Order: sequence, then structure tokens, then C-alpha cells
Amino acid sequence: MFSHDTDNLFVTMTAKTMNQELFIISRYSEVGNAVKFVRAGAKKVVNPYEAGGHKISQLLIAPYIEDSMEIKTPSRTLDLLMEEIKIENCTKYEQVPIKLSRIREDFQLLIAGIVHGDDEITFNPDPETKLNCSQTLMLIGEKKSLRKFKDYGRRGTNLTFLE
Repeated sequence: MFSHDTDNLFVTMTAKTMNQELFIISRYSEVGNAVKFVRAGAKKVVNPYEAGGHKISQLLIAPYIEDSMEIKTPSRTLDLLMEEIKIENCTKYEQVPIKLSRIREDFQLLIAGIVHGDDEITFNPDPETKLNCSQTLMLIGEKKSLRKFKDYGRRGTNLTFLE
């Protein structure tokens, strides 16, 4: 990897010319150059300065969660986010098993983990696990589903969103 966009662009074009089937990820640093790398044959482009800044801001917002996911198919891109939502002062979910909480059915969200009051984390909790109002849920879902759950929480369920 080279430090200058022109060098990286040349390498991208050369690699694509040598093998059209190659999956190329290119690094760029100048704003506006990403589109040039895509035209040259890169499937993904990364600006390390933007990526680093995004990572730092995400860790400040949600210290237990470090990444999001993007799933691309030829017909659809699925942007999945993981967010932390603290459910303090919420009687709706107090001592309710995950399978009866309807978070999955009503909001199309997966509970990937639970951070308990003592910072102990349960990854992929069992459906029988009971929720309580001192937990932070690690939820995975599409942006619109997470927004729907947040809107629901703001309408009187006393959910606290770590934003």
C-alpha cells in the first residue's frame, strides 16, 4: 500500500487489468477520490482517517460495541447496526423472558448480548433469560428497526438510549 492516492490508483488499475475477477480494496486519503478508485475497479474503498474517526466516535457512544456490519448481495445491501440500549426504569421488560419480550417479533431486532449491572456480559443469551431494568441490551438490526424501537421507548417506556 502506498501513501499517495495516485500510486494506489495506479496499482488498482493495474491489478484490475491483470485480473478482472479480482476483489480489490483500495485505500484513499483525498476527499473525492473514492469514486475514481471505484471506476478503476476497486470493489471497496477505505479512507483510514475517516474509518479511524468513525471508530473512535462509536466507542465513545457505545463502549461495549466496536463494529457494525454491512452485507452486500447482488440485489441488496443490508446495513446492520449494533446499538446499546439501557432499559432502566422500565416495567414493561422487568423479569420478562427474552422469548416473551416480543423485541424480535415487533421490532425485527436480535438481542446479541446483555450487559448486566456489574459489567458482566452474556453473549447470545438464551430465550429463557429474563430481562431486568438494570441491563444494557446489545441489539442488532437495520437502522429503521432500531429507530422504531427507540421511538417506542420514547413514548413512555423509560428506555435509556446510549447515543
